[in-house]
Amino acid sequence: MANLFDKIALGHGEAMYTPEGIYNVSPSRLSYHIDANADFANRISDQLKDVPGIGGGLSLGFDILAPAASVVPSIGYDARQAYRRMEPGSGLGGWWDAFKAEDPEISIPGRMAGVLSPLASRFGYEVTGSGFKSLEDKRFIQQQLMNRRKQDMQQRIRQAEAAEKAKADAAAKAKANAAAAAAAAAKIKVSSGGYQGGDGGRGRGGQGAFKEDTRSMRSAGRSYTDARGNTGYSRGRKDGGRVDKALTGRSRDI
Repeated sequence: MANLFDKIALGHGEAMYTPEGIYNVSPSRLSYHIDANADFANRISDQLKDVPGIGGGLSLGFDILAPAASVVPSIGYDARQAYRRMEPGSGLGGWWDAFKAEDPEISIPGRMAGVLSPLASRFGYEVTGSGFKSLEDKRFIQQQLMNRRKQDMQQRIRQAEAAEKAKADAAAKAKANAAAAAAAAAKIKVSSGGYQGGDGGRGRGGQGAFKEDTRSMRSAGRSYTDARGNTGYSRGRKDGGRVDKALTGRSRDI
């Protein structure tokens, strides 16, 4: 039994005092008292259900009796808090002022309403600061919120994928434009049959095509002078390596 209450106390403490706990997020004092006591009462009711053999009866009995039984302990709790917070030496009047500062007209009904939560849930209702609310309505609202979050997540995923695709397309386009600009700067037109550059160069077709500068071939040729004193080029001429007709009276390949 000691382990049972330790488990209840530990879980309730976490629900109360974590950064997102009841103590830190309650919008009003009434909501605080309702939510705090509802959490505590529901934990007791749930743990009693686990008692072998008699758990169901114990839990139901607690749910029925606890709301009315909570009134006296609630008054006693506020009375003790007032005694601790009263001005020292202020007597009964000081204690009464401190007791009123506890807002017992809010705290006592709020605690009682919170303890009523397990019994109300058996009939499909939730106790709130504004009265009873259908748990079915709450579940419907929660489902709507879950669906909305799912839709938002899917939308963010689609947007991220679209952004990645646009980025990849832009990179591919920039690469293609850079390649086209480089080819234009070299004045090279590539085709399956080779290329012809604007500077007079020719190239072989197919993969790995290379450029051949025919204008440089003349300077790379070998000059000579025949018996008549005529000068010619044995190879490398721009006209395809032919000896000038002035040398022999006709053209021939070297």
